[in-house]
Amino acid sequence: MRRSIATAAALLAIVASAPHAAEAAKKKAGQRAPAAASPVVPQRAIDAIASHDLAAAVLALRDEPQSPRINYIIRAATSIALDEIGESPSRSEAHKHYQNLAVAYHNLFLFLKSHGTMDRGYFDKALKSYKKAKRAGTVLHKAECDLLSAALHASMGEREKALKMFGKIDDILLRSDFESMEYLAAYHAAMGDAAGACEALAAAFRINPAGTVAWIEVGDDFHDIEDDPQYRSLVASMSSSRNADDITLCVPPAEGPKLEMPEAGPAPAPKGKPRK
Repeated sequence: MRRSIATAAALLAIVASAPHAAEAAKKKAGQRAPAAASPVVPQRAIDAIASHDLAAAVLALRDEPQSPRINYIIRAATSIALDEIGESPSRSEAHKHYQNLAVAYHNLFLFLKSHGTMDRGYFDKALKSYKKAKRAGTVLHKAECDLLSAALHASMGEREKALKMFGKIDDILLRSDFESMEYLAAYHAAMGDAAGACEALAAAFRINPAGTVAWIEVGDDFHDIEDDPQYRSLVASMSSSRNADDITLCVPPAEGPKLEMPEAGPAPAPKGKPRK
């Protein structure tokens, strides 16, 4: 059921101001991991999310210093707000729309779980949206939706159902890209399998180091294994590796002048590939 006109108008105002938060989060994903701990989300925002008053939650979060973690929660809330006040997506956009919506509900469910609340409302809406996304997706998309649904069931404590669902997924489809490795890592973490989560995280890191570290910093997918020694060691190693890469990229190579102006003739062939 759609919200009242007044509430919809309030959410629309929030969504209209949301792009800068999303853009900030994207920019942060490419920067070095901050040494400081993630900011504490204010209790009034947690309470608002738990009561499904996302307009109040976003307003409370906007009073806080902006950070990747805060912007991550705002983005989840505004994705849901867009759906609740918008029109149904076209057929060509249905999979993307409903999977993004499902992930937003999933993320808010995990956020509340990390604060001690198992919210059945967000859980049910996430599952419903994954099913809609699956109906509109490709073979790979269907496998991803099943994997995310299995992870969600596991996070709710329904591990037998999660395992049964996971057993029906063609594993070959999930070993070719960054997002598949993210989802696989989230599933294993929700199942309490730190070794499996670390293996998938390491694969994701090899594909996209900055994206993997940024995701770990802002999300709650690994709350169930965050105290596991293997997981903690891997995350520390990833952060150190990325920081070292950032520092290296800031230091120019000691190869003499950066510009050489030849007197005549064709330009000399490059000695090697430019650093990316």
